[in-house]
Amino acid sequence: MSKRTGVFLILAAGKGTRMKSPLAKVLHPLCGRPMLCHLLDQTMSFRDMRTVCVIGHDAEGVRAVLPAAVGSVIQSPQRGTGDAVRVARRAFAGARVLVVAPGDAPMVSAGTFRRLLEHHRRKKALATVLTAEPEEPAAYGRVICNPDGTVQRIVEAVDADPETLKVRRINTGIYAFDPRALLAVIGRIGKANRKGEFYLTDAIELLSARGCVASLNTDDPDEVTGINSLAELARLEGAIQKHLRGRLMENGVQIPHPQSVYLEPSVRVDAGARLLPGSHLAGRTVVEAGAVIGPDAFVVDSRIGPRSRIWYSVVEGSVLGENVVVGPFAHLRPKTRLAPGARVGNFVETKAARIESGAKAMHLSYVGDVTIGAGANIGAGTITCNYDGFHKYPTRIGPGAFIGSNASLVAPVTVGAGAVVGAGSVITKNVPADSLALTRAPQTVKPGWAKRRRERMSQELGRRKKGG
Repeated sequence: MSKRTGVFLILAAGKGTRMKSPLAKVLHPLCGRPMLCHLLDQTMSFRDMRTVCVIGHDAEGVRAVLPAAVGSVIQSPQRGTGDAVRVARRAFAGARVLVVAPGDAPMVSAGTFRRLLEHHRRKKALATVLTAEPEEPAAYGRVICNPDGTVQRIVEAVDADPETLKVRRINTGIYAFDPRALLAVIGRIGKANRKGEFYLTDAIELLSARGCVASLNTDDPDEVTGINSLAELARLEGAIQKHLRGRLMENGVQIPHPQSVYLEPSVRVDAGARLLPGSHLAGRTVVEAGAVIGPDAFVVDSRIGPRSRIWYSVVEGSVLGENVVVGPFAHLRPKTRLAPGARVGNFVETKAARIESGAKAMHLSYVGDVTIGAGANIGAGTITCNYDGFHKYPTRIGPGAFIGSNASLVAPVTVGAGAVVGAGSVITKNVPADSLALTRAPQTVKPGWAKRRRERMSQELGRRKKGG
């Protein structure tokens, strides 16, 4: 265990049958991330403690989201919380303290864990139970205390009699243990209960017969509430979203219709920005002062510069300078860079595109693997043909160049500064600066042809009608 003296053991093996979902319970997303990851953020902030997850249902899927520093132990089959701790005993053997927590309690803070550990050490307890007194305790195990306030036992709600169910103090499923004391009793836990499982709560009664089992009551029952259904997950998501939006508005961000805006906790929005209805900000997005997002904009892992605007568009992994306009109905894919004053408009898709100051691509274009110089104009229907089926190739368009409508630029190709590409051209060779490039066939005009065609077609139609 190197210099780490304690272990967090996160129980994340269950399927979560009440979720009624094929996805493992702890993998259900909460604010854009698996709920388990929110809890791991807190446990991993303790530098003197190691984090280990007990996994089981969809073990590979759960292991895939674990940070490299988090260990894992497989519980198969899943036979209860007591069995989960038993199969993980080697992970905490030799530790000075063990904290056990359920993986479906994503809102438990590092501060709560710290208070639990401090209380456990102060009481010199064999175990300390984190308790709560929610308004509706019905589904939770009840904590039964001795006259001196120490914990005698925990009774699961499914096994409790009516008198026990009147007890308001509930078990949160979060404990601090003396590892040696727990190891001494973990093998004695039976499964004489309605579920036929090995309950970790039975270890509390065994330990109470040997010494002090303390308790710490939390002031915020909502923080330690576990997620057992998609409805509960949605309610928690709603509460988090309300908090995130409220904090932004308190700090000077205008959100005219808060209920329609979705935020991930990793997003930063500066004072003076506006988030209009339908804004969805995710990942490590930064929105600077004066920027306007929405209506209906999805922005992920992007930086939006001051006074820029994005509306009815998708922006991924991009960087926008100040006074940039994107949309409506544009799609900026990763590695797009828009310099101050650049504009990307209706039905334009970019990918790995660097568009310099004042350059414009306003209509129906694909510009990928391209550098577009300052002040250049990309006409409607322009395509940078960057892929030959095997490799991607770059296109370079110089400052002040003008690309006519429906032009195809077959990469690798360079259009020089100030050059003009005629509408409908297919450009396969470099165009020198200040040159005109045309590849379309000469226009042919046949006077009277359309009138003659109409007369011919009218006669043909008349013959068909007479013929029945």
